[in-house]
Amino acid sequence: MQILQNVEMLELTFNPDDNEIRFVVDKLRNKKILSIYVSGVPYLGPIHFPPKPNPNLSPTEIKSIGLYLNLFDQCGKQIVTELSTNNICFDNDYQSFIQWDINQFVDFDKSYLFYRSKAGITRKAKIRLFISYQTQNFKQFNDEISGSKTIFFDNADKSSFLDKFIDHTLRDKEIKRIDTNFRGGLFIKGKDDRVLDLVAKSFFVRNTHKHFYLDPVEIDFEKSQIKDETPFPVSNFTRSITFYY
Repeated sequence: MQILQNVEMLELTFNPDDNEIRFVVDKLRNKKILSIYVSGVPYLGPIHFPPKPNPNLSPTEIKSIGLYLNLFDQCGKQIVTELSTNNICFDNDYQSFIQWDINQFVDFDKSYLFYRSKAGITRKAKIRLFISYQTQNFKQFNDEISGSKTIFFDNADKSSFLDKFIDHTLRDKEIKRIDTNFRGGLFIKGKDDRVLDLVAKSFFVRNTHKHFYLDPVEIDFEKSQIKDETPFPVSNFTRSITFYY
């Protein structure tokens, strides 16, 4: 189990002409970094003939290039050395990543991702990182659930703000957990200005022991948004989100 207080999603560029990916994360300076995960993105656009290149690296491509994480703390000490991102890669379906903790103030100017192989990939492409960080003391947490509320939507609402679906039931509730049944996720803004950019199915999968919970948060539903990334419209598929408090 891992508890999330804030999550920043970064999109960095893989360039086959280089061997490193540098961080661009001004927002996270002087923030305590709790964990980092890597995610590939399946092609999300319409079907073309001939097929167009995926502008993102897929989960399979990320695992094939041999991508390694190196982190330095603010005193210049290397705190993570050549960690294979295969161990911390969200793969959507199989949940083969490990949950891990950093709990350090990271110097992102010195830190980088390194890849040993291009694996035949000749295009520039995006890679996603999810960085969990702390901005305040954690609230006292227990995993007991007192109630829940499920909302439903279809393909037309895949980028809608959540206030379109929420009644008074959840307005003042502190949410501890969220489940979804679609690929992608949610952008959540807390009333305390916390931000959780959870655009990865792995944050919501419940069929393994690798659960993610939220540091209990009152959600600002007018500023929080669905980020459904189901690759192609699926007929007769009703998407759902369940909020637990």
